[in-house]
Amino acid sequence: MVGMAPNPQLENGFTRLSNEIIEALARLRLSGEENQCLWVIFRQTYGWGKKEDQISLGQFSLMTGLIKQHVLRALNKLSSKTVITITKNGNGQPNTYKFIKDFGKWKPLPKKVQVPKMVKDVTKNGNEALPKMVNTKERKEKKEKGDSMASSKALDRFLKDKALEIYEAYPRKADRPNSLKSIEKILRAYPVELLPCPVPGLKTVIRNYQKHLEAEGTEKKFIIQSNNFFGLAERWRESLQDPRAQVSTW
Repeated sequence: MVGMAPNPQLENGFTRLSNEIIEALARLRLSGEENQCLWVIFRQTYGWGKKEDQISLGQFSLMTGLIKQHVLRALNKLSSKTVITITKNGNGQPNTYKFIKDFGKWKPLPKKVQVPKMVKDVTKNGNEALPKMVNTKERKEKKEKGDSMASSKALDRFLKDKALEIYEAYPRKADRPNSLKSIEKILRAYPVELLPCPVPGLKTVIRNYQKHLEAEGTEKKFIIQSNNFFGLAERWRESLQDPRAQVSTW
């Protein structure tokens, strides 16, 4: 249920990775962003018993909290290290990603040698003083803080856009501000019933509900308000059918 503390259990799903692969990854130097994107690929492929899968940048962004530019950068690095393969499908379709489990083919990039920047201060007598190290720690912290804020804002914009998209798909709209907040809350909580993608999962729930209206010709009173459908009452669960076979991308 939305708002409950995480309680992961194997019976709710798991991803199979061989110990040999895990040990090889432990020796591989990857950035934090690369690791995040690689785990998304594991989840969407091995997590569903598949060797490869189409994954959109939006899905990477939601699952990692990274902005799309950083996702793209990390994926390109993983590809250049031959850790994954990327197949472009064209026609607006998401790319297909596959993990290369033959770790003998991985090509980790050499660690860059950090050459310190130096400022030379010439003294009055003409002798050169010892080189001074330029302090870049503060600059780095500012950049990381800026990147984090940009990533958070990008994710907020993405979720607001998707919440509005879901709200517009609902047949009886009302209480728009609270409805949008409720939908965003569902997207952030990522209910297991709507995995791997909550946006098309909720749209599937709405379609199921519309079919119910067409079949019955009536509407339950508590569902008229859209915030009752998406809010604390969680009425959307009553129209839930397993959407996983129908959901692949954003």
